[in-house]
Amino acid sequence: DAVSKYQFGLLFAKAAGLDFSRVKKGSLKEARLIPERPPCLALNVKRAEKALGQIFPSTQNIVTRLAEEFRLRNKDVYCA
Repeated sequence: DAVSKYQFGLLFAKAAGLDFSRVKKGSLKEARLIPERPPCLALNVKRAEKALGQIFPSTQNIVTRLAEEFRLRNKDVYCA
């Protein structure tokens, strides 16, 4: 599955129990990056999955793992 950076930020904030009102939606054109970036960097991983004989984890699964790691690393200062 493919998500934008904004969608990823929202998913992570929610999974980590963080305030996602600080996640701001923007566009690559507004950022005026040099060199310019394509609007979509999603990859179709079906061939890789078939070649490796394994299904890659979903975005939600990855976000959940990252949020768990974030909470563990920040357990002394983290308040859910």
